[in-house]
Amino acid sequence: MGSVVAQAVREAPDMELVAGIEAPERISEDPGFPLLSRLSEAKAQILVDFTRPDASLSLLEEAARAGMGLVIGTTGFTDEQKERIKRLSEAVPVVLSPNMSLGINLILRLVSEAARLLQGYDIEITEAHHKHKSDAPSGTAKALFESIKKSRPGIRPVSVRTGTREPEEVGIFSLRGGEVFGEHTVLFMGEGEVVEITHRALSRRCFAAGTLAAVRFVARSGPGLYTMSEVLGL
Repeated sequence: MGSVVAQAVREAPDMELVAGIEAPERISEDPGFPLLSRLSEAKAQILVDFTRPDASLSLLEEAARAGMGLVIGTTGFTDEQKERIKRLSEAVPVVLSPNMSLGINLILRLVSEAARLLQGYDIEITEAHHKHKSDAPSGTAKALFESIKKSRPGIRPVSVRTGTREPEEVGIFSLRGGEVFGEHTVLFMGEGEVVEITHRALSRRCFAAGTLAAVRFVARSGPGLYTMSEVLGL
């Protein structure tokens, strides 16, 4: 993902790629731009982070101390880690999103409206990702559930079902295999019909496009914690 975002930034006429940040043992070839092992060596205005939660927090805190705005696409943060990010946003602008895709962030609105209108329909969520993804369910699947919950406050998530379905349950089921970039489906199942809302990422470029939109938003925003809804004006 970092390589795809880096290439997108290099192609953008209004941005300059200052450097990439990588673990020293993984710096093995020249990507065509400076690749550093320490953030302090990069003179940048905005940091884009697609790493892992444990590595991400120390990197983000260092960036915030340097006054850099943050665009965070990392997933799998605990509630405590999210609270630390919220504190960082008191000093610098931060966009935090489990999915930078423009299409997914539109769907987050659509599923909330569908849940409001399709009262009495059973709801299930499925998601599929490549076999290397470390967190399950995906951050996007969790975000879809939270969007549905705005219209259905009494629902609760389940990831394993061994008996009959309870009305308040919303199953969130994860599939892992191959090199799937990301597929998410929300099913609304009623009497005699099923409504499906699906997003399929066909390449990582869709996430890069949203990331660049978030970078532009951060560049013109003051301190605060933002989502892609604010970035897209939704």
